Amino acid sequence: MSLPERLAVPLRTGEPPVVGRIEGGRLLLDLRTVPGDRDGDVARAILEASG
Repeated sequence: MSLPERLAVPLRTGEPPVVGRIEGGRLLLDLRTVPGDRDGDVARAILEASG
């Protein structure tokens, strides 16, 4: 998943923390590392970080 780089800090410092990598000015999340039952948590964290 590719997100704007500006979301890196809010996601990393949010609850739950979501950590990705910056590449080419984008925040990349490898969702293969997230258990399927936590997908909703990641989605909520992204929505909250997006403001």
